[in-house]
Amino acid sequence: MNLVDHRVRLQDELSDYVKGLPKTRLVRLKERRGLMLARMEGVWRSDAPVTIFLDSHIEATRGWIEPILARIAEDKRHVVVPRIDTLGAEDMVYRVGGGLGVLGFSWTLGQ
Repeated sequence: MNLVDHRVRLQDELSDYVKGLPKTRLVRLKERRGLMLARMEGVWRSDAPVTIFLDSHIEATRGWIEPILARIAEDKRHVVVPRIDTLGAEDMVYRVGGGLGVLGFSWTLGQ
């Protein structure tokens, strides 16, 4: 896994934390370049057959990756986006987002 640091404040703390994660490589950018370029740096430095982006506010629960990888295994051209579980803003109740949906894309963007 590549963890991209695009100039956050946790310099030494982040380095120390990642040392305890044997399958994680810390990629440090010399300057803040924005979210999309930070993601692309992670992709460019990866040799993995599948790329998954998780932002810092995401919590992955048990079994989250298996359905995603199964859809990609069907066809490597698939772009898979999971439904996301949420916490209610008013009551903090955990709500399950459900399984994977199937979306489409057209160059006309539905026009």
